[in-house]
Amino acid sequence: NGAKGNMPAQSLEKGKTYKLPENGFEIPEGKEFVGWKIGGEDKQPGDEITVNENTTLVAQWKDKKPDPGKPDEG
Repeated sequence: NGAKGNMPAQSLEKGKTYKLPENGFEIPEGKEFVGWKIGGEDKQPGDEITVNENTTLVAQWKDKKPDPGKPDEG
């Protein structure tokens, strides 16, 4: 979705809990980070998950709402 950067893969011990990280990607223009998607579930930074298999975090974005104090650009 236009995010730039990467977050390094981590090796975790099977069956252990892991605290989800903050977003480490550059936020795309006009978007805001809303959390992680893991296996169809929405999660937030700081949530804990138990890792039992290879797990991929997918950054979720939504359109940023215009600031009511600023006129629309474009």
